[in-house]
Amino acid sequence: MRVLLVEDEEAMIQTLRGQLETVCDADVTVARSRDSALSVLNADHHFDLVVCDLRIPTQDGSLDVAEEHGLRVHEEVVSMHPGTFSRFLSGFVNLDNVGRRLSQGATEDVFATGKQWPLVEQHRKSELPAFLEWAKELSSALADLEQVEIDLSPDVAIDDYQLRTLRIYARQLSGSRIVASALGGLSGARVLRIEIFDDTNSSQGLVVAKVDLLDKVKDEVHRYRRFVVSRQGIGSFAPLAGQVLHGCGRFGAALYSLAANGYTNLFQRVQAGDLAGRDAVMRLADFHENWKGDVRESSQSVGALRSVNIADEVFQPWQTRLNAQRTAQVESLSVTLGDSIQHGDLHGLNVLVAADGSPLTIDYGDLGKHPEALDPVTLELSFLFHADRPDLGNWPSLEHASQWFDLEAYAQASPIADVVQACREWALAVVNPQQLAAVVYAHAARQLKYDDTDKDLAIEIAKAAIAVLLDG
Repeated sequence: MRVLLVEDEEAMIQTLRGQLETVCDADVTVARSRDSALSVLNADHHFDLVVCDLRIPTQDGSLDVAEEHGLRVHEEVVSMHPGTFSRFLSGFVNLDNVGRRLSQGATEDVFATGKQWPLVEQHRKSELPAFLEWAKELSSALADLEQVEIDLSPDVAIDDYQLRTLRIYARQLSGSRIVASALGGLSGARVLRIEIFDDTNSSQGLVVAKVDLLDKVKDEVHRYRRFVVSRQGIGSFAPLAGQVLHGCGRFGAALYSLAANGYTNLFQRVQAGDLAGRDAVMRLADFHENWKGDVRESSQSVGALRSVNIADEVFQPWQTRLNAQRTAQVESLSVTLGDSIQHGDLHGLNVLVAADGSPLTIDYGDLGKHPEALDPVTLELSFLFHADRPDLGNWPSLEHASQWFDLEAYAQASPIADVVQACREWALAVVNPQQLAAVVYAHAARQLKYDDTDKDLAIEIAKAAIAVLLDG
């Protein structure tokens, strides 16, 4: 159990730290002031429990001790660590005065045992034995979670707090064992396929787990409820099965049900030479019609569209290779684009394909209003730029890439010509060639900010888009 102890009195530090280490086998970090505590809370740390004296100074060694400084720490815990238990102690606090400000904590069955756990509470220091008994119970509950066995595939890189989200969800289904494999996940997030088994080895659930920082998990669920449930047809998306929002440091998880085994991602289907790839893309295009909503057109510069994908200071060094003069010309052009609901990150790992060929979208962290054709463009180019893309041999060459807008020449000798054609047909069904070129230019430029993308390929595709926009 990891504990942050915020206390300025050395005698109390020694007492509390010693008791927490002895009774709870805790790893205790000490902060002796408001500013020290805020620094720790804003660092990339995870805690199971924050214990804070309300009357603390602003800085280590300062004499300006006041309740408002402990309350400031409370505000930071609520903001940055909302899933973490916090307990506020004082020997002098006016509980009536601060009670309302400490009443923001909910009571939750955090560990799926039937016991309700208050996330935030206040105690007088005279109640220290009762607090330590509660802390010991928390430590036992966390240790008990470790009894849920997890079988991880070798491709899963995940830390203990992320794993705890899976264990808590397994407990919600009375599970005792989890089998997990990677579906994707970048920028700290993990997208996993997990199956949960009980003590008799009976499957209790098959889900996609999106594990991320709590604020991102909550944002994704909000987007899902706003844009997916009310618009998408049944069977085109994975239903939300549950959430884990407390007890896992700064992490949480959103869990989405899979109807059955047999799902593989679109990259895997294409790599295996499965002809279901084209059909899956065409079905995705049909699904889009059900959820894209009203299309609102507006005029914007190509440069503004590009800057959403890659910042000016990151893009600037690449302009010479793109031809600085033509880049400046194209970025000053105005294009009229329609914004509609798009997945926003529709690469091949985020499309699962069932045994019967029907596609299922997952991972809704970027779902929202985006330029039309973003999804088919993202999907098509993910076969060239995504880190987990299938092996396409020597295709496309730079010459092929320079002919991106001449579909026949571009797809010549392509092992995924049917998928490329389906993505292109989808895109051109919603935008004209000039609009498509603007979206492609911005997305190709985006690849220049990543370490693991083929920059030469991205530059050739961006140049091809520039040619369409400037030369017709």
